[in-house]
Amino acid sequence: MHKKSLLRRFIIIPIVTFFVFAFLITFIFVNFEYDRFNRDSKIYEQNYISCEKQELKSRIEKIIDYIEFQRTYTSQPEEEIKNDIVELISTLRFENDEYIFVFSTSGQVISHPYISGKTSSGNPVNIFDQQEYKVFKSLLEVGNSEQGGFLTYLWKNYPLEQMELKLTYSRFYAPWDWVISTGVFIEDINAIVDQGKQAMLEQIRKTIIFIVIIFGIVLAGFVFLIYWATKLIESEIMGFNSKLKTAVYEGKAIDQKTIKYKEISSLVSDMNELILSFAATQENLRTSEERWQLAIKGSTDGIWDINFKTNTYYFSPRWKEMLGYSDDEFENTNAQLRSKIHPDDLPAFDKALSDHLNRLTPFFKVEYRMKCKDGFYKWILSRGQGLWDSSGNIIRIVGSHTDITETKQSEKILMETIKVKDYLLKEIHHRVKNNLQVISSLLNLQAKNVHDPFVIEVFRESQNRIRAMAVLHEKLYGTKDITQIGLKEYISDICRSLIRSYGVYGKVELDISIRDVSLGMESAVPCGLIVNELVSNSLKYAFRDMEKGLVKITILKDEDSKVVIIAEDNGIGLPKDIDIENPSTLGLQLVVSIVENQLHGKIYLCESQGTKFRITFKELNYKERI
Repeated sequence: MHKKSLLRRFIIIPIVTFFVFAFLITFIFVNFEYDRFNRDSKIYEQNYISCEKQELKSRIEKIIDYIEFQRTYTSQPEEEIKNDIVELISTLRFENDEYIFVFSTSGQVISHPYISGKTSSGNPVNIFDQQEYKVFKSLLEVGNSEQGGFLTYLWKNYPLEQMELKLTYSRFYAPWDWVISTGVFIEDINAIVDQGKQAMLEQIRKTIIFIVIIFGIVLAGFVFLIYWATKLIESEIMGFNSKLKTAVYEGKAIDQKTIKYKEISSLVSDMNELILSFAATQENLRTSEERWQLAIKGSTDGIWDINFKTNTYYFSPRWKEMLGYSDDEFENTNAQLRSKIHPDDLPAFDKALSDHLNRLTPFFKVEYRMKCKDGFYKWILSRGQGLWDSSGNIIRIVGSHTDITETKQSEKILMETIKVKDYLLKEIHHRVKNNLQVISSLLNLQAKNVHDPFVIEVFRESQNRIRAMAVLHEKLYGTKDITQIGLKEYISDICRSLIRSYGVYGKVELDISIRDVSLGMESAVPCGLIVNELVSNSLKYAFRDMEKGLVKITILKDEDSKVVIIAEDNGIGLPKDIDIENPSTLGLQLVVSIVENQLHGKIYLCESQGTKFRITFKELNYKERI
């Protein structure tokens, strides 16, 4: 153990603990004394004010007793006694220049050291302001009884020429119609009370200083004992440390007979086990390091390691060899790494690394281009895994570095091939559509030379069937995804084409309700032919002798993912004796054949006001053709 660490453990910590304990005890004591001081000072102040009141009352009582004595036991006339008493009162002075003053209930000042006479208005004193009038009026009210009373008010301290609070006792003397008063300024009371409080505080300070001195003496002794014990333990540990270093270096156990104290002897026993375990671990680590180095040298991938604790980077020789550098030509730094990454790929590299370090992705994986020594770029696949501590802080991330340039070139060739294939397929659909339109045009030209209505109708039906297939190839040519056809637009185009073909625009209303249903070409072509036949049948036969008609087509997928086609109209309906299993008309025969033989589905003729067919089938899977 290091010397400073030992002193910190065996001296500083106990001293700090003792100091904190002493501080808490002192703090509690000071708080207790402070509370006691507040309580005692309030009691002291109350008692002193009570004594002061008693003193004021005693002065007045003595004056009244003296007056009674003079009146009872002297033969002087009443007026002479009054004059003697007034002269006596005017000369009396007490502590802090306190005095006695007398005035009559009629308002005349009998005796006052600073005020005399009577105003012309009859007020009881020589009033200088309204406040003095209120004070003397209150004194008259309080003192107008034989018991007297106390009053606190704001009055001029004449020697100091300033206004101060004054406590006054007044008592009525009925025989002479006198109100005799005496008082003391509150400031004088507070000054004496403060002197008493200061004496109490001084006593508390002496007590606290005494306690601090005692704690200091105890602390000094405690520090000495701890220091002596620390030196003793340090000496033994230093000896043990020397033996431990020798044992670790030589890989041998420590001789326990040389250990003096049993506590350290028990520690030596555990340390011997650790030393032997450490030696075995060192050997295993050396073997693991050799395997790691052999794996790096033998791997076709480069190895990289970023240590965030030490901010060091490692790139294996194979990693550098991929870029055409020798081991000493490429610095193991972040700046060197980033200088070789293509500028357009740096944002993707930074985002992938940041996401993994913030644990947004389970592992680090990103593809980017790196500049080789010859100036050309190689595609690199970098993969890695981070290591975090228990607090969630990143420690390091280790990964591999794979050259995928050939794979990228193969992918590029493959994508170009797919583009060519898509182009050829669209061109084929375009040419098929054009050929079907040519056939439809030939049929149209041929129909113009025929005058038999039946034959003309046959030509028209053939044209509509060809047009239904041509619309599909037109959609495939114009879509990006040639594997799926959206039925809503496809079926709508077929129905609108039939309306134009039969010339019933404005007479027959179309209601097409198709949800987001898409089918492959294997199922879309038969589906279009079915709708073509059923709508054609409705337009030809359903609305004879009717001014308005409605054809409704609904296509959806049910819960079993089956395609459901509902074709209905509000026309005159089919003959009651028609057999849907063996229809007599070519159109229905074609519909039944497509549903049962090509789509492997079922067709139902539902009861309705007009005609209603319900067809269900599962979408056909694409079959490769040789």
